[in-house]
Amino acid sequence: MEVKTELEKAGFSIPIVSGGGTGTYDIASNVPGVTEVQAGSYLTMDATYGYLNMGFEQAVTLMSTVIAVHGDHVILDCGMKSITSEFGMPQPVGLDGASLASLSEEHGHLNLEGKTKLKMGDVVELIPTHGCTTINLHDRFYPVRGDLVEGIWEISARGKFA
Repeated sequence: MEVKTELEKAGFSIPIVSGGGTGTYDIASNVPGVTEVQAGSYLTMDATYGYLNMGFEQAVTLMSTVIAVHGDHVILDCGMKSITSEFGMPQPVGLDGASLASLSEEHGHLNLEGKTKLKMGDVVELIPTHGCTTINLHDRFYPVRGDLVEGIWEISARGKFA
């Protein structure tokens, strides 16, 4: 804010003071003079934000299909080309005792413990540990409310590297 004050004294107009991010939205939004908080990941949340206990539900998930079952080891049709492991393995949703052990380029290796059983063709929902580096791997989002697909959002910056 001191820099803003000095710039304004020098004749510059500073209409926006932007700062913070999703993980610090509550701090930045309480700083006097901040007019914008850069909390872009708020829209999607991911498993890492879930670990921070920020009070928001994780909203971005990836649907994957079981393509092979070998006892308690399951192969999924998603790998590093579709979901990131940057901050750890993606988290299975609603599968007690299940954990993603590893990702190869095109396959996920899921281990089951306990009563959870899966068969070929079952759909597994995964929460990525980093939404940003998962989203950039896809051409579109499918926002869903309950069982209804609300639309299709093109990811216009997909493949656009400077």
